Amino acid sequence: MFYSNGWRWILSIHDLTMNEDMQVKVRNSSTPQGRDRWSWSLWIEAEPEDLDKIDHVEYVLHPTFPQPIRVVRDRASNFKLDSKGWGEFMVHAKVVTKDGKTIILNHWLTLRGRAKPGDEQSDISEKPTVFVSYSKADYQLAASIRRLLEGRGIEVLSEDQLDAGEYIQSSIRSLIGKSDAVLALISEDPSSWVLHEISEAQKQQVPVLPLLLGKDASLPDSIAEAQTTRIENADDTQQAQAIIETELAKLNL
Repeated sequence: MFYSNGWRWILSIHDLTMNEDMQVKVRNSSTPQGRDRWSWSLWIEAEPEDLDKIDHVEYVLHPTFPQPIRVVRDRASNFKLDSKGWGEFMVHAKVVTKDGKTIILNHWLTLRGRAKPGDEQSDISEKPTVFVSYSKADYQLAASIRRLLEGRGIEVLSEDQLDAGEYIQSSIRSLIGKSDAVLALISEDPSSWVLHEISEAQKQQVPVLPLLLGKDASLPDSIAEAQTTRIENADDTQQAQAIIETELAKLNL
């Protein structure tokens, strides 16, 4: 996902909030899944009588997650949220009590065994990896995007890297599984392969970053709620690069 152990974060962490007689914290656990990916959980830590006062918790994850805003109402699990990813980032949690009060918490999602921000080891971390999904008609734009991403130190994977004779579906599945995000170029009439690669990313819980090409392009139903960026003129590579530069800056890349 587009949050890298190679990023630099400078911020303070506040994950303990007092609200009159309530004291609540956000805590997390993590389990390595291989290929530098992790499964992890977030939950609320508080006294039982304080947990009983909570109606629900709204967790705000990194914007590259599908559905970055997650609402949990399960008191029995301490309002636990389970998910997967590969990097650390700041989680924002809004705790809403049954009497309508709101408590805002911030918590740095920590992955055990991972170098923390500011550690010297972070200088030798692996590159973030992005799979670029595109129709053959958009090859020139995809090539321009590849150069831009590689210039920022991002490893780029795509279907055109496959060798002749490889079983294409399983090979694409493997490339997407190795990626931290899928950048999908979606034209007015996207190819079946682009739609297939979006579907495969969702199955493997790899975030999809959709880029709409042209005024009439629209999201497929499977990611209809995703945040999008639109390039009005897909033939204007300078415009496309400027837009992508802006989006990458938002992601600290």
